[in-house]
Amino acid sequence: MATPVDPTFTELLDSQAGDGQHAQGITIGAFFSALILAISLFGGQLLLFLLVNGHLKRIYRPKTFLVPAKERAAPPPPGPWQWIFTIFKTTNTDFIQKCGLDAYFFLRYLRALLKIFIPTMIVILPILLPMNAVGGRGPAFAQGPFQSSSYTNVTGLDVLAWGNVRPTNNNRYWAHLVLALSVIVWNCYVYFDELRGYVRVRQAYLTSPQHRLLASATTVLVSAIPPKWCTVEALEGLYDVFPGGIRNIWINRRYDDLHEKVKDRGKVAMKLEKAETELIRKAKMVATKRSRQDVKRKGDRKSKAQLSEMLALADQRGMDMAQTDGVSCGDPHQVMHTLDETTRHISDQTATTSRIMGQVPDHPQSGQVEEDRCPLSQPSPITPTCNPPAIVNGMGEKPENEVTLYPKAYNEDFDPNQGEPKWKEFLEEKDRETMRLPIVGWMFALPFVGKKVDTIYHCRKELARLNLEIERDQTHPEKYPPMNSAFVQFNHQVAAHMACQAVSHHTAKQMVPRVVEISPDDVIWDNMSMKWWETYIRTGVSLAIGQGSISRLGMTQFAD
Repeated sequence: MATPVDPTFTELLDSQAGDGQHAQGITIGAFFSALILAISLFGGQLLLFLLVNGHLKRIYRPKTFLVPAKERAAPPPPGPWQWIFTIFKTTNTDFIQKCGLDAYFFLRYLRALLKIFIPTMIVILPILLPMNAVGGRGPAFAQGPFQSSSYTNVTGLDVLAWGNVRPTNNNRYWAHLVLALSVIVWNCYVYFDELRGYVRVRQAYLTSPQHRLLASATTVLVSAIPPKWCTVEALEGLYDVFPGGIRNIWINRRYDDLHEKVKDRGKVAMKLEKAETELIRKAKMVATKRSRQDVKRKGDRKSKAQLSEMLALADQRGMDMAQTDGVSCGDPHQVMHTLDETTRHISDQTATTSRIMGQVPDHPQSGQVEEDRCPLSQPSPITPTCNPPAIVNGMGEKPENEVTLYPKAYNEDFDPNQGEPKWKEFLEEKDRETMRLPIVGWMFALPFVGKKVDTIYHCRKELARLNLEIERDQTHPEKYPPMNSAFVQFNHQVAAHMACQAVSHHTAKQMVPRVVEISPDDVIWDNMSMKWWETYIRTGVSLAIGQGSISRLGMTQFAD
């Protein structure tokens, strides 16, 4: 039995190469066949895009109407090709203001690829292709004067490669060397120029007035805080040495139960919206069918024209309504969440009206200082009852057997069938959507099993219940255990960057990483309570799994 030989590192690398590395002598016919197929696929996809581009505006033009007014871009002119000229006329400033730095630098990345490959193609192809093809080996080289097993014939498109150079023309390889070094130098120059432009644009954007005043520009996320330092007082004493001082400190808490309720509320809201939309659609179909039958019985052409005009007007009104911004229940800046916020909003509107009438000044008078809405001496907006003492997982943790009691969110004696709702003019009870409730609360619903309820009525009750419970939980965050991470907001942007770069703790991996310019949407909240040693373990396990998978794959392919 033969003893298996362990592959070398070079053999492992060669085993991972594609089939193209071993293909030789590809004919010009095969090349043009592949090229024609690629061009056909590209043409078909381009034609399909031109056909649907003007109709699917929510997919291809969302920035023209689905975002706030200050972030909207001007819609491109109508036509299949006019949008191309509009793109090339858009300035870099407009791209940054409307789409952000990520989209702008992605375009810069595409432009950098063009800067690398187009000059390289223009310089290299006219020099190397003739040099390799003219006077090369050709298809009969091995049968000529150089009859040796070390030489091979060159056929197909390989005559354009450097393997076609004859042994007597080795001096041609100097051109390959010089051009290879030129390509390396050109690539390094493009990289350096792009990095310099990146630093310049990023610095200008971060220090611009419209960005410098954002809360994210002055807020630092500190992770892996030891229990001794995980208090407002300790963090304030640690970071108040930076210019301008601290504005706010928020200790993060473990809101797992609250997050689950918010997710359930979103699912219930989507199900309710789907059921109500389907009910409206069915009623609209019945109403339209009745109108057509009435016109058909009358046989009046004028009535038919009026009906067609009415339907077209209704469709146009619906399309215009679909293109508006609307109000998103997921945006906390668009809708009010609690009764206190609603009444406060009404009070603010009253005060604004009074200012317009000249009763209250709009801004503080000269010499006055505008009051801070969230001073450090007051409880944090996120934790209204103030943050807990030093023990991270002690204070604020809810007892195991404690059950939170919530009041009734709706009137259980209310009869939804009372009165004459509008949908009863067109539909019957059996036309409404229904659903099955799970047998047990933690189970999912099964077909033909469980109580059958009306989808709209049930979802409305569930939505009212979840809204009430979420509102109560948000007003009492002290019952949730704190994590070992915190957000620290400074008064000046430079202080936030200094705190992010300075060493905060004498022990390695404590109070790191510190991140500035972070969005709450980019935070994985489940990782906010991770210890420093958990980071080491997770990193080591991930590297081990990845290395093992790569080695196993390489060994399998080499054995095959």
